[in-house]
Amino acid sequence: MDNPIIKEGVSAVDATSLFADLNQGFGLTDDTPAQELEIPTEILLKLKAYRLDLSIEPTPPQAVLAIGDAPICTRGNFSIVSGIAGSKKTFFCTGVASAFLKGSGFCGMTNPDREGGKRLLWIDTEQHADDTNVVAHRLKRMVGIAKDENPADIIFYPLRECDSAAECKVLVGAAMAYYKPDFVILDGCTDLINNPNDPEESKTIIRTLMSWSSKYNCHIMTVIHINEGNTGNDAARGHVGREGTRKGETRFLLTPHGYITEVKFARTRRKLPKDFAFEISEDELPVQCDYTFNATTEKTDINNRMLEEILENGVPMKRCDIIKEIMHRKGCKDSTAGHIVRDAVKMKVLFKGDDGLYSLNIKNDHDNELPF
Repeated sequence: MDNPIIKEGVSAVDATSLFADLNQGFGLTDDTPAQELEIPTEILLKLKAYRLDLSIEPTPPQAVLAIGDAPICTRGNFSIVSGIAGSKKTFFCTGVASAFLKGSGFCGMTNPDREGGKRLLWIDTEQHADDTNVVAHRLKRMVGIAKDENPADIIFYPLRECDSAAECKVLVGAAMAYYKPDFVILDGCTDLINNPNDPEESKTIIRTLMSWSSKYNCHIMTVIHINEGNTGNDAARGHVGREGTRKGETRFLLTPHGYITEVKFARTRRKLPKDFAFEISEDELPVQCDYTFNATTEKTDINNRMLEEILENGVPMKRCDIIKEIMHRKGCKDSTAGHIVRDAVKMKVLFKGDDGLYSLNIKNDHDNELPF
């Protein structure tokens, strides 16, 4: 018989032994001789390794971050932070990292597993090294670490200068293996692939995140932008966003309302915590704030996003030209468009210069101009 197992040098006795091991302890038998099963040896070994032993009690999830009694980030899983430019995703991740390191402190988050390890690995694939250093020092301030200290368990890597997505992925994998972190912030995973809209590449990188989180018993929080330019669409960008949303443990959706950012739990596998909001304090640190979200807030937010699209090239515009563009996009009267502009100025979304021209007043997503 043409048998792949025999071809690979496994005798009938060896194959039978492997097959028997698969059923050992489960009270199962099979009359089919193992040597007649056209299953390669390595596949039999994986079947043996992956089969779940139902006699073992389930292990409670090891949360590295929770809100109240609701785990939101656990070991062996990954989560997604998504939002448009200006939603302060980097500030949010900084606050999350501080709660992980300190055990508590940001928007009610706690680290129930702090004694189990508190090594943080932060990978930034988008910012210059100097800008990444600003973020690192901001985190040190939140945690209470001296400015001139270089803590062993807080590791930052700016990888924007990598020659290719493949090199970036290799370096991230090497850092995971070398440092064996407990919590990872990866900003962002789309730079580890060539095309975030390619289904196969997207599936592969998401499988890699799942594999890394399991292999190193850590949690990985990655940043994926949302589909801008399509007002009202809060889906994470591309195939990688869709795949990540399906496979991730938690998806945090950040929505800016002027200088306040709303955080929604767009997805979670466990108990759903309450949504919350944060702002940037006078000390330029992310802090929780009270804010009421309603239908009016959502409508205003949609209008502000429209203004961001109108002025996205950064060129200041006359009020009358902005109003004409709003009327064209919304099909509304000039009075309604005028109210939208007025409200945006009040909310400091628009800024009126001394020359009478209007421009966006929303800070850059990374807010690099802010002090440590």
